[in-house]
Amino acid sequence: MNHRNLKIAGGSLAVLVLAYAGASWYAGRLARQTIESWVAQTNQNMAAQWAAKTPGPALRIQSYERGLFRSDIRFLLEYRDARGAHHELGLRDALQHGPWPWGALRAGSWRPLAAYSRVTPAPDGDWKQWTAAMPEGTPPWVARSRIHFTGDVTTEVQFAPVKTPTVDFGGGALHVGYASKERRTQLSGHVDTLALTDPAVQATLRFSGLDLSARSRNSGESDFQSHQEIRLAGLELAAADGQPIVLKQQTLTLDVAQTGSLMDSQATFDVRHLLLGTQDVGALDVATSAQNLSVPAVQSLARTLAAIDAAHEPGTELSAGERQQIRAGLLPLLAASPRIALRKLRWANGQGTSELSAQADFRPVGDDAPQDLGAVVEQGIRGLSLHAQLSKPMLLQVLRQTQSGSDADMAVALVSMVFDQYAGRLARAGVVRQSDKGLVQTDLAYADGQVTANGVKMTPEEFSQRLADVAAGSLR
Repeated sequence: MNHRNLKIAGGSLAVLVLAYAGASWYAGRLARQTIESWVAQTNQNMAAQWAAKTPGPALRIQSYERGLFRSDIRFLLEYRDARGAHHELGLRDALQHGPWPWGALRAGSWRPLAAYSRVTPAPDGDWKQWTAAMPEGTPPWVARSRIHFTGDVTTEVQFAPVKTPTVDFGGGALHVGYASKERRTQLSGHVDTLALTDPAVQATLRFSGLDLSARSRNSGESDFQSHQEIRLAGLELAAADGQPIVLKQQTLTLDVAQTGSLMDSQATFDVRHLLLGTQDVGALDVATSAQNLSVPAVQSLARTLAAIDAAHEPGTELSAGERQQIRAGLLPLLAASPRIALRKLRWANGQGTSELSAQADFRPVGDDAPQDLGAVVEQGIRGLSLHAQLSKPMLLQVLRQTQSGSDADMAVALVSMVFDQYAGRLARAGVVRQSDKGLVQTDLAYADGQVTANGVKMTPEEFSQRLADVAAGSLR
């Protein structure tokens, strides 16, 4: 190669180096904008859901040392526990700028990126106990993220196994994807095993086969929708002085939708097998919902109740001032006409099914409402309803499984006698209905100062008197 060609090659190389340096500088700038936006959105989401008396958790950037090809970032998550004690979780990010960060290339990704992030926990603060249990130089977890030029972020988190006197964690993985244009987040994760031990009470809680999935989308400053699901192969609570309680094949789901200040939510919890010791005593299904909940009103009332509880002397009645504080917090909550429901609580085994459902509908109360707290609550109730079913065969089957020897026969006979006695009294009082299959059912409702018990209308005083007669044993 002659001298002229060398000069051309050297000049081309210099141009390429300068071009890459410029691209890396621009990529670092774009990555910083993305990170700062993500921190702001995270704090907004946490503040929108925080209802406790103490200040909510806050994530902030402690330092951002930006270079040409990489940046070193320090994050700090601050929060207070239930006792008000301050806690800190520090994070370190070794951020490599694009368009082709070395960390991404080494991981086999050749797609141009704004940045490649590697976040690890700081070894001090609340991470200290966890990091101290790891081999020297090994972080308890590592989060690797690809930050795209579009603002999208893909994150893979690997959790290392760790064992301490109170925690036995088998390791796990988490995947998070964020689409900036749609402001949509999707998450999935898996943990093989986790055991938490409390030496003070000699009890251990064990999780196995935990799978987590979630998706959320923000459509405005305060509008968002989310769906979360947790599946567990097994959950065991074992104490030194008793038989273990084991739940198998569980699913927990939570759906939340917020529009402006109003939030709707639904939650379900299903357990396919509930074991007491070695005995499978059936399946459990729970479903709840809430509609038209004013988030600011819930947060304000929760803080008021927490403050009253902290200052209130146990065993004493609420003062006039405390009742007025609660009344003031209730009015904006009732103004949204909330509805709260236990849609299903069902326990079933091979012999039968017992279930419970209830719903409470509320209505606005004007500022001219009575000053008395009880009167405000009564005026704010639009309607209450309850359905209950208790299966005697199901109940006796559980007793047979959980008792042993002659104790089982005695317990079954005693409970059967008491069940028949009180079911008969309640049926004669019109409070419940009986069937020849050992079922006791009731449907109760309250609205506009009137109780409806199994289709029969009566005043609250008349209904209370019937319950008092049953308790006194006067209905025979």
